[in-house]
Amino acid sequence: MRRTTLALGLVLSLAAGAAQADFAKLKKAWFGGTKPGTYATWEQTTTDPKGKTSAVEMTMARLENEGEMVWLEFRTVPKAGSKQKASTMRYLLNPQFQPEKNPLDFVKYIERVIVQEDGKEAAEMPWEMVRPMMGSVLGMVDFGSDVVEKGPETVDGKLCERFAMSGRYQMKILFFEMKGTYESEIWLSDSVPFGRVKETDVLKDDKGNVTKTEWKLLGSGAGYTTKITGPVKKSEPMPKLPFGN
Repeated sequence: MRRTTLALGLVLSLAAGAAQADFAKLKKAWFGGTKPGTYATWEQTTTDPKGKTSAVEMTMARLENEGEMVWLEFRTVPKAGSKQKASTMRYLLNPQFQPEKNPLDFVKYIERVIVQEDGKEAAEMPWEMVRPMMGSVLGMVDFGSDVVEKGPETVDGKLCERFAMSGRYQMKILFFEMKGTYESEIWLSDSVPFGRVKETDVLKDDKGNVTKTEWKLLGSGAGYTTKITGPVKKSEPMPKLPFGN
């Protein structure tokens, strides 16, 4: 269950921001550089409603395909103020997923999940095991419904296109439901795998609590190899809860 929660936390951290924006609707192909073996690393800094700040170093990578299916891998390493454990998560995505069009919109294509916390054994969990815990997250918001082009801007020497998004979100995880509004800005460059050079997300729940997250690109490149080590243990299917999802 610990590993399941770990994987769930990463999926939510991505889904809560602009990760599901449908940039495929826009004129330029921002993600053509997301080829097998490429990666990008960001520092993700979060400020919670109480003003406490924590940071993680997050790497997103595309591995070699498995037939027509795509592997994406996410490596998270804690930095200042973070209570997370260093971990690696790998997602196998069905053939309908098109990483060259929008690799940030991956959640609805997941077929398999492999999770490994540093120093622990790797475990594969069927997506069906994680999906019930996600509740309504998968379809919570159409982040692509309100994408506004803000024009070109140079960030750390990279020519980017800036986009803004806003609207409402709604998530239900197990017994907890979260509702509120979000405002996001993202700077995209076709010279970077996964496109994202910078991003800012502001979530305000219906109780007035505000959470801010910032992404800053640290580096990118090619030649990435998986950080999952050792044999992968298959987890037993989770028994169905008698009271539903």
